[in-house]
Amino acid sequence: MHRRRLLRGCGLLLSGMLAGCRGDSGSEDGTPTATPTPTAKEVSLEDGGTDTDTPSPTPTPTETPPPTPTPTETPPPTPTAAGITHEIGERFTVGEGEDAVTYRLIEFARADRLGSEFNNSTADGTFLVVTVEVTNPQEDIITLPRNEFRTRSPSTWHKFDRDASEDIESDDRIDEPPLVNTSIRSGASERGAVAFDVNPGDSYRMWVFPTGPANTPEHFLEIGPISAVREL
Repeated sequence: MHRRRLLRGCGLLLSGMLAGCRGDSGSEDGTPTATPTPTAKEVSLEDGGTDTDTPSPTPTPTETPPPTPTPTETPPPTPTAAGITHEIGERFTVGEGEDAVTYRLIEFARADRLGSEFNNSTADGTFLVVTVEVTNPQEDIITLPRNEFRTRSPSTWHKFDRDASEDIESDDRIDEPPLVNTSIRSGASERGAVAFDVNPGDSYRMWVFPTGPANTPEHFLEIGPISAVREL
């Protein structure tokens, strides 16, 4: 009886030892389970990936400033054989030698009618009244007005209106005498006014050209739109 108890106790002790061995193993067959080693993430380079998870920094685009334009100087107009342009108040000579005449354009004005209440001229368009000083550098006497003294627009030109120019004398708004049938001796000057019947909707310039064989260069003076000219 005592021996049976001893064998049972030994059996219980052996069972406890075996149970402890099974608790320390990683598998049912007693083989320890190895701790898994982390592996690197597989990335296919053919799919456009990279071998790291850190994205490449995106470069910041920089704007290229536009080139600074180099200022260019506008050359002054050069007179040519075809024509020379003058300013108001400027004295200039047209022609050469015995065909020369010197002009100075002083003022422009406009009016639909010229003359007095009882003796006047009415324009088909409007009258452009030109105040001018003429000097005779020739040895002979010259007579005014000159046919070579005209107004010109992009579409037409006009010679002086004789009747309207004569009516300037009786017009109280104009202080200048009419330059009609006026003779100027050699070396002398005369100042007065002459009238042109022009289109009020056009832009004009004075056009003066020499007589004789040398009919160039022509001379011009800008008037501009007739509507912008001072009205009497």
